[in-house]
Amino acid sequence: MPLADQTYADKLNGALVDYGLGEAWGNAYEAVELPDSFSGIQKAIRAAFGRDLRAVAPTAERFDAFNGIYVGGEVYVSTTADSGFVQIDGHELYHHIERARPDLIRWYVQRIR
Repeated sequence: MPLADQTYADKLNGALVDYGLGEAWGNAYEAVELPDSFSGIQKAIRAAFGRDLRAVAPTAERFDAFNGIYVGGEVYVSTTADSGFVQIDGHELYHHIERARPDLIRWYVQRIR
């Protein structure tokens, strides 16, 4: 169900247009309610990383181009994703950590090696 406030979907759509995908992408996604079953995950990510998960849905099949995306410091997750919700969130949060804590990523990579 679309949300009354489409502010964060507008930011995502604007970023997609700015990326060069074309003006049609200015209305590619709409902000939707996150299913209740994921509210606990959303709260945990907010507490741990200071980020909200932004649930979006494509407005047409041709815009169904990603499962999750990290844009402008926000994590957007498509409710039409064919991958697991937690896996998508984890992947996008990794991108957040790459930008916010490159030292932590370097430490992690050293441990892996």
